[in-house]
Amino acid sequence: SERTHEEKSKLYQEYEQKRVALQRSLKRLITKSKPYFDAKEYAEYELQVNIL
Repeated sequence: SERTHEEKSKLYQEYEQKRVALQRSLKRLITKSKPYFDAKEYAEYELQVNIL
């Protein structure tokens, strides 16, 4: 039990480091694409409201 916890904890730390590295390297692209995804989410919401 303790061993599996250590293994999973280590994996989590590795993936968290990868996530942070990707977030740093792609920060500009993420920022530029955010308005698109916000508009898409709003359009999908409006469709759902109008369908109901």
